[in-house]
Amino acid sequence: MRDDDVPATYGMLHGRIDAVLLSRSVPRVLQAHAVSQQVLFSSLLLAVTLACACSKDEAEAPDGSAPRDGGGVDATTADAGPPLDSASGEDGGAVPSCAAALGSALPPLLAESTGAVHYVAMTGADDGPGTLEQPWRTVEKAFAALGPGETAYVRAGTYGARGTRYDVSATGAPGMTVTIRGYPGDPRPVLLGFWVVTGTELRLSGFVFDGPTGDVGNTQPGSNGEEVLLWIQASDGLELSSSELRNDLWRGGIFVSGSHRVFIVGNDVRDNGDRSNPDEANLQHGIYWAGSGPGLIANNVFDHNYAFGVHLYPDADGVIVTGNTLLAQGRSGVIVSGDATSSSDDCIVVNNVAVFNDQYGIRDFWGGPEGTGDVARTNLVFGNTEGETYATVMTIEDSVEADPGFVDRAARDYHLAAGSAAIDRGLPEYALPYDHDGRCHDATPDLGAFER
Repeated sequence: MRDDDVPATYGMLHGRIDAVLLSRSVPRVLQAHAVSQQVLFSSLLLAVTLACACSKDEAEAPDGSAPRDGGGVDATTADAGPPLDSASGEDGGAVPSCAAALGSALPPLLAESTGAVHYVAMTGADDGPGTLEQPWRTVEKAFAALGPGETAYVRAGTYGARGTRYDVSATGAPGMTVTIRGYPGDPRPVLLGFWVVTGTELRLSGFVFDGPTGDVGNTQPGSNGEEVLLWIQASDGLELSSSELRNDLWRGGIFVSGSHRVFIVGNDVRDNGDRSNPDEANLQHGIYWAGSGPGLIANNVFDHNYAFGVHLYPDADGVIVTGNTLLAQGRSGVIVSGDATSSSDDCIVVNNVAVFNDQYGIRDFWGGPEGTGDVARTNLVFGNTEGETYATVMTIEDSVEADPGFVDRAARDYHLAAGSAAIDRGLPEYALPYDHDGRCHDATPDLGAFER
């Protein structure tokens, strides 16, 4: 698929399902993968640095200067990167070592980057060396310049511009991941515009993709030129973690196509879709995953997206959807589906909280060939308008139908209150060591994105 094919292709895939899906439903999932617990732990440990960043008193200045307390990076230690061993949890303490043996059915995540370290800041210049004192200016430069195993830390600020499309790529190697992430302790850097990313062994972590994209040339009727915030295409080994994707006005937060081993972990995907446009009510999702797999969607919060939270359609094979909290979607929380010629097979929907959505918590739909091996297991479903689950061929088992007991739903605090029916109900083989916030799961993990 060419980069300039996205508007036509995206609309074509949706067009085959939109009219039918208004009255029917979909779910299915199951495939075990070998796991390396050491890789899982080390990858998530650094992700926690961003998800549970230092307190404001410890934060570095957005202008690229070193940490105020003098304990971080200076010109003499720039190549070593920021002090990641000071990663903190929500209480500001050190990240605990997670003892529970979890995730045996999950695929191994990407290796950590151990090569040269570079920096991007609003005060930088792309013709500079990319050091802490002379950082690069743009995120695009980091994509273009990094080699296998290298890292770029992006200081706080707003990068890109609405109305602009950014086609970027980076190539790592097995065990030598390219990492582009927000600088620990800074507010997360904000990315504007339409980002089209292709990567091999590539990690993006700790960003805010802030919509709308602005007019980037989309010619589909009703688009006003707008696009999805992030398109992951033709990638093999790409992680998006600890980021927020919000306020898109056309087809949602994330579009994944033609890719393998994509890991969507610990993100907040919210308020995407133009709710003033009824023609888009079935088309604007939190994440739209097509023609890709295997992959992992874990520990995310999908909140108030116009259509589906997670839309697997079509040819979404071997995707594990685990430990997510999905609520207030305009359609269903999760849908596993196919079009007139292709199904989605061997998908697993497990350990999720899918509640208060306008159709179902979890469902399936088949426009042609029916999927095989799809399973939804041990999910909490409650308060969904048309029913908790709906399946024609997908296996649904061991659902928990009870109020999730959020701390404060009105304030969008979806942590679990004491006595929640989601506590200690998860299957450990499908749980990552950490939750959305970086807390350790215990041996019997809670359902949804947050461990109590």
